[in-house]
Amino acid sequence: MIEKYKDEDIPFLESEEFHRTYESVKNNPEAVKELESIMDDVIARLKPLVERYEALSKMDNVDQEEILKLEEEKYRIEKERLERTAILLQSEVERQERIGTRLRAEIDRLSIRKEVGHKIYPNDPCPCGSGLKYKKCCGRKQA
Repeated sequence: MIEKYKDEDIPFLESEEFHRTYESVKNNPEAVKELESIMDDVIARLKPLVERYEALSKMDNVDQEEILKLEEEKYRIEKERLERTAILLQSEVERQERIGTRLRAEIDRLSIRKEVGHKIYPNDPCPCGSGLKYKKCCGRKQA
C-alpha cells in the first residue's frame, strides 16, 4: 500500500505523518483500506487546487481573492483529512485494546489451568476458564 503513494503525490501533507499513520494501522486490512480511501480522496481533491495554483503563479495580475479561496479550500481538505485520520487511529486503538483484553483473558485462563497441587472444590471456578463453577462444567458427573 505504501508504495502506491510517492511523497510528491501527497501534497500539503507531511509524508512522515503519512508513514507514521500507515505504520500504526498496517496490521489491520480494514484500517489500511480506510487510510487509502482518505489519501485517494485528499489527493483527488487537492490536485485541481495545485493545478490552479500553478496557473495563478504564471499570471501577471494575480487575484488575491482567488488565492484566498484556494487557501480556504486547502484548509478544509486538510482539516477533514486530519479528522478522518484521527477517527481511524482512535478506532485502531480501541481494536488493539479489545485484542489486548482478549489476550489477557486467555492468559488468565491458561494460568488457571496450569495451577496444580490444590484441590478443586465444586463451587470453585472451573480451571478450564469457562467462568462456570467447577460443578457445572468439568466437574459434572458424566451420565
